[in-house]
Amino acid sequence: MIKWMFEARGNRTQAEIANEAGITQQAYSAIERGDMRPSVETAKRLAKALKLPDWIRFFDDKQAS
Repeated sequence: MIKWMFEARGNRTQAEIANEAGITQQAYSAIERGDMRPSVETAKRLAKALKLPDWIRFFDDKQAS
């Protein structure tokens, strides 16, 4: 699991974040588990939905856990 994503989600559900980012809950879950990486466009939308300052974080291997 990508801990920083889980923490950024807070008390919102995966489905809520996924809907806001325009992806399925299943895709969001796979990203949060670390089973897949989002595309650049999806990373940007997820960063906005999660209120993260930097979408590049999704591609930083040092922050993958």
